[in-house]
Amino acid sequence: MTPVEQQVWDALTAVIDPELNVSIVDLGLIYEVVVDEQGCCRIKMSLTTPG
Repeated sequence: MTPVEQQVWDALTAVIDPELNVSIVDLGLIYEVVVDEQGCCRIKMSLTTPG
């Protein structure tokens, strides 16, 4: 994991699911973070509700 990818993970830890009041990282909703050479970030995740 690159330092930039770690920064993204750290930032995502601060994102709280409003219904469950738990971090989306702690809920296991984030599967992968990839930052390419141009700085484009792709996050593979799922949502807590289908809508």
